[in-house]
Amino acid sequence: MNIIVLANIISLIGAIIMVLIGFVKDNKKVLAGQCVQFTLMSVANFILGAITGSISNVLSIIRNVYSINRPMSLAVKTALSGLQIGLSLYAGIDGLIGWLPIISNTIFTFTCDSKDQAFFKFSVIITGAMWIFYDFYYMNFTSATFDILGVITNAATLALIQRGRKATPTLS
Repeated sequence: MNIIVLANIISLIGAIIMVLIGFVKDNKKVLAGQCVQFTLMSVANFILGAITGSISNVLSIIRNVYSINRPMSLAVKTALSGLQIGLSLYAGIDGLIGWLPIISNTIFTFTCDSKDQAFFKFSVIITGAMWIFYDFYYMNFTSATFDILGVITNAATLALIQRGRKATPTLS
């Protein structure tokens, strides 16, 4: 079987899990489900030679496992981001495209616990857009398609949040 097809099948399973996680209400269960999703995405990226993407997904698993047990401090966020940069540099980054998962994961790590839903949605849109380019570059078409859908749905939700903020009267 062609490795591109195999990797895209694995990504499809991960993407289906990602969609199903959208129905889960308990944050700890969401984080645990994402660990399964990230494992599959990491394997698919590895098969396609997308090493920084694979490392990024493994670090996302570590971030989620940590977050299940306690909130992340600034020191933990910095350490996780530094570890990702170090591992990616050690493994070899494939030009500028290889920096996209690193930048994306770093942004998400530092914004994932934001209480401002609009800011959080904006960070998801930005990080998702980076993954779109990365996934297309490595021919992970399944992931890229779901990244596009994720960016669209998050942008629509952000627009609704912003519209709701404008409609809410403020007390002077």
